[in-house]
Amino acid sequence: MASIYPHDWEWIFLKQDPFPNTPPRRPEDAVWAGFQEVKGQLNELFVEALASPQTQVVLARGEYGSGKTHAAMYTRRRDYLDDFVQIQRIKDIDMYYVQLPKEPEHADELLYRDILEAVQFRRLRQFMRAIVAAETPHGALEKLQDLSHSETMGRALWLLGFDPEYLEQKNALQESDALSEQQKLLERFFFSQATRRELKQLGLSRDIKSTQDRFHILASVFQCIIGLAPIEAIEQHRRVILWIDEMEDLIGYPSRYHRSFLRGLRDFMDTLPNYFTIFMNFSLASFDYAKGIEVVTGADFLDRVTHQIHFKEPSEEEALEYVLDLLHFYRTDDPTVHGLPNTYPFDHSALLILLTDLRSRIPHDINQRCADVITAAFQQGVIIAPGNGIIDKDFVRGVEDRGV
Repeated sequence: MASIYPHDWEWIFLKQDPFPNTPPRRPEDAVWAGFQEVKGQLNELFVEALASPQTQVVLARGEYGSGKTHAAMYTRRRDYLDDFVQIQRIKDIDMYYVQLPKEPEHADELLYRDILEAVQFRRLRQFMRAIVAAETPHGALEKLQDLSHSETMGRALWLLGFDPEYLEQKNALQESDALSEQQKLLERFFFSQATRRELKQLGLSRDIKSTQDRFHILASVFQCIIGLAPIEAIEQHRRVILWIDEMEDLIGYPSRYHRSFLRGLRDFMDTLPNYFTIFMNFSLASFDYAKGIEVVTGADFLDRVTHQIHFKEPSEEEALEYVLDLLHFYRTDDPTVHGLPNTYPFDHSALLILLTDLRSRIPHDINQRCADVITAAFQQGVIIAPGNGIIDKDFVRGVEDRGV
């Protein structure tokens, strides 16, 4: 009986396991296979996003394991985004991914924190310095206070860009690794950790306390990233894309947290009427997605949705295309050159049976079953050397019968 080692994948002309059961951790590791209809819908959304000021509210729905999280990862690939930037009218894209918090009583705080950490203070300071540099200091302060509808929050954003210690360095292109004391205090402020003494040092009259405060700050931060030029000046704006995963978890929020969180999220979206795209992933067991999502979010929330993408279960033909695309992407050599089918390590009939017999052909289940059968083939000595041995339909049936 052969044991599995990393080099065994080379025996079947693959660089690595092409059938992972979890999404990749880094965008650059994400591969798009099959599902051309969904990819086409995403492409259309991104084309629109780069050529128009219109804010997009996108509902991405499908079963667990249908590829929604994978899509969120793949669309963050720089080479994917760069393909659209080449045909853009806007300046650039900034894209952020977060998951809905699991703790209802702190959901607004956790989402706020996760988004700020996704943006990164280093990058936020760069945007704020550009805003301050484009105005007089007083003019920039007034503009940010008007934007945030708060003297205190506007001043805090302004201080991120107006840092005397930084200005004394006279170097607007690089940031010292050693943050100034002011910037350290500001980070504490934005995370609601500043003491009264520290608030006084910053000249801020109050801390960030409410759900409304947090969503207002997020909207102001995103607007600063988008740009403050007139709406019609498309080339002077960036498009901010926020992808929130696992929105179905809202159904478990007690009503008192559920209502305030959704109200804050609605206000947040309404405050960004241009150059903003928000994707929201919903995984629901019910086949009546519209009714299920309305139960989770409420009808007025759904009224804001501008686009929907349905990650449907693929047909047998689409599932086959998906597997062949994955195998092709990870190939170290073309098996047909060695007299083997392009479905190798499966023969064609074995792969068709595997896909036909699946209870569900969503990507997660396809990946799991393909990986299980290949693993069993290695363990049982079906594949004993590079290109030596193939998985036939009888072996697939045997694995299924044993419930592997």
